[in-house]
Amino acid sequence: MSGEAPPRKIPDLSLAQSLFTLRSQPSSSPSYTAARTHLLTQIAEKSLAPLYLLLKDDLSDWSQSTYDELKKKNDEEEEKMDAKLNEAKEMNGESEVSEALIAKFTFLTTILDKVFSIRDMADKQDRALTAHRVAMEKTPTLGSKIDLVFMVIRLGLFFSDADLIARNVEKAQWYGPFRISRGGLLL
Repeated sequence: MSGEAPPRKIPDLSLAQSLFTLRSQPSSSPSYTAARTHLLTQIAEKSLAPLYLLLKDDLSDWSQSTYDELKKKNDEEEEKMDAKLNEAKEMNGESEVSEALIAKFTFLTTILDKVFSIRDMADKQDRALTAHRVAMEKTPTLGSKIDLVFMVIRLGLFFSDADLIARNVEKAQWYGPFRISRGGLLL
């Protein structure tokens, strides 16, 4: 057990803090500048097109061409994941399908794809949450399911979605030997 790496904290909640600071501080303050720099650096490094789209009204220098480049990178990565998923389905490998679904959900959560449904694709469901539901159905192991639930809780924390958080805290408490107090989950 000591050789296992701790689960990655997805999505990065420091981005939510920077987003809050960016929106709550005057543009002349040092904290605004630091938050803006942090957000734009992370967006560029991780190709966070959905987050960049969310900043459209907050940045005077927001660029459609930058967004299109980031989105193109995200689309290419998602196409690769879809190809791996289709390959796993053709091989009829249940664990391979599960791994591919988890990878896609992790990717969509990492890039904060929930934003697309808010602005870019209002008629479609949250892609990250849809990927989560499918991954939960196809994932056989309890540990993986709990990791997926915690990622959704963090996604809810990022977007201040109290309903999403509450529903998934209940799910986390439901999983047998991993019963955890509500306060412990919310910390």
